Amino acid sequence: MAYSFPRIELTEAHEIWLRAAVNDYFEDKPFDVNKVKIEIWNRTGQVVKRSEIDNRLLLSDNPTLLGIWHADPDNAIIEQVEKAIGALREIVLKEPDTTTIAAHEFAKRIGLSESDVKLVFHIIGNLQKYCSGAFGQQATRRYDGIHVQRDYIIDNYLDYNGIEDAVRRLFEERAPGAKDGIYRGSNYVLGDDLGIHEKRLFISENRICEIEHLQERKTKYDFTRLIQLCREANVAYANSCYLTVAILVRAITDHLAPLFGEKSFNQAASSYKWSGRTPKRQMERLANSHRDVANNLLHEQIGKRTSIVTEIHCGFATEIDALLEETVKIIHNND
Repeated sequence: MAYSFPRIELTEAHEIWLRAAVNDYFEDKPFDVNKVKIEIWNRTGQVVKRSEIDNRLLLSDNPTLLGIWHADPDNAIIEQVEKAIGALREIVLKEPDTTTIAAHEFAKRIGLSESDVKLVFHIIGNLQKYCSGAFGQQATRRYDGIHVQRDYIIDNYLDYNGIEDAVRRLFEERAPGAKDGIYRGSNYVLGDDLGIHEKRLFISENRICEIEHLQERKTKYDFTRLIQLCREANVAYANSCYLTVAILVRAITDHLAPLFGEKSFNQAASSYKWSGRTPKRQMERLANSHRDVANNLLHEQIGKRTSIVTEIHCGFATEIDALLEETVKIIHNND
């Protein structure tokens, strides 16, 4: 089926970047930024930065549905996404108490393979209007299932008028300078007043939605402050307020320590049984390397010479994502 989506004029360099991102996405390979930069330079002589790529085409190096269409207008995934949203709409509107939809069950319902549905769920997650969170190994860019229990989800499905209309609306919402250029799927809106014109997230919106979903469950923990910390970290990062981001990372780790059975995050990092060697190393890095960074930023006194804080000081996004993923697992496992 031929779709008519808004088109963004691309330079040769930007088209090379987008096609490389789309290819890696479908092969489920990490996007090698440096490799594509070198390829672009060899072919065009241009130096391209990630920030130059329109965020309506790529979000955190993952192609949006519009980005996939620009690279491959005939890709079957577009029709599969449309089919899936239609089926999800039917479920949500007929069974409004539905909270979670698993890929393996949904695949049988719409006649797609489970692997295709997992990819479709990830793309729907990037649309940010038709699910409130997801579960599974987010790093693989394939979701085992999605959450749909939020009031705004019902509103968006009621307002759904086909995939072309949905993409057009997102195209307008994310346009540079648009009043609500960054859609958050909640009452927490970032817009022009904060000077945010591109999708620069420190913490994945889907990960935050997972935490919000925990807040809706009956647990002994209140996640209100954690959600606020995560969202404010994104506001700060989007506005290049790197000192604030680094301090908020410290606040998040300190805030979560009791959930792992310890008074301090240092103790949690060393004593908690993390799900594998990689998460444990990541937590130790948060507890040691980042703590040193944060302590220095918080307690360094004025002198003849002080240094500015740059994005390098915020290089702990992967570790924070792993920490939040472990937080979600703990609550689910204790249900």
